[in-house]
Amino acid sequence: MGDSKGQSSRLRSLRDSVKKITERLSEGDTDMIHKNDEHAREVDKLRVQIQSMEEEIRRLYQSRYQLDQANKQNEKLVSTLQEAKAQIEALRAEVEKLTAPPSTYAILSSMNADGTGNVYAHCLSSG
Repeated sequence: MGDSKGQSSRLRSLRDSVKKITERLSEGDTDMIHKNDEHAREVDKLRVQIQSMEEEIRRLYQSRYQLDQANKQNEKLVSTLQEAKAQIEALRAEVEKLTAPPSTYAILSSMNADGTGNVYAHCLSSG
C-alpha cells in the first residue's frame, strides 16, 4: 500500500508539473501570438510607408520630366527671342536709313557776270 501512495503522490506531482508546463506554454503562446500580431502590424506599417515612398518617387520622376520639358521649351523661347531681337535691330537700322535726311552737296562751277553762279547740286539718298 505504501507503494500505491508513493505512486499516487508521484502521479499527482507529475500531473501538477504537466499542468504548470501547459499553463506556461499557453501563456507563452499568448505572448508569442501577441508578438506576432505586433510584428504583423509593424510589417503592415512598413508596407504602407513603402507604397507611399514609391508614389512619392513616381511624383518626383514626373516632376523631373516636366522640369526637363520646361527647360527645353525655355531654350527654344530664348533662341526665338534672340532671333526676333536680331530682326528688330536690322529693321531699326533700315528705318533709320530710310528716315535720315538726304545728303545734298553742291559744287560751284563758275560765276556769271551778273553775279549769279553755276552750281551743280547732287543729292545722295541713303536708300
